[in-house]
Amino acid sequence: MTKKIKLTLMMVLALFTFAGSIASYTPTNAAAATTHKTTKSKKALKKAKLAKKAKKAKKAKKAKKAKKQTTKQIVYGYAKSKHKWGKTQQKYLGKVISYESGWKLKARNGRYVGLFQTTGVRDLSAKGQAKHGTKYIKARYGTPKKAWNHIQRHGWY
Repeated sequence: MTKKIKLTLMMVLALFTFAGSIASYTPTNAAAATTHKTTKSKKALKKAKLAKKAKKAKKAKKAKKAKKQTTKQIVYGYAKSKHKWGKTQQKYLGKVISYESGWKLKARNGRYVGLFQTTGVRDLSAKGQAKHGTKYIKARYGTPKKAWNHIQRHGWY
């Protein structure tokens, strides 16, 4: 074959290929393709939003867990903020509570209840008992160390 014929054949082939692709591209097919892309992108967007929401919920759950304090943290934190009792007094406060209730919020011994085994406790939450018990110690003994010394001498406070 000559160069001219080869070139002509290639042009005809290219023309048929181009014409075939134009014939298959109709506005209906274009709309279907666009709709498919739109549906696909909507699904992807919805999936991304759900993933973001799940991640946010997981983060909130983690934060809630981190915020949850133990009874000791609540009592020591209250004693430090309200009465300015530092580590030494907190150590004795811990000894008093361990002796009286073993750090059990619902401990009972007759009419004596809670962490500090006192009467008249209205709020049995850790913070409520911390308020009541530290107020009692402050009023009667001044400091947890003095309350602990009284327990050592008499077996009660």
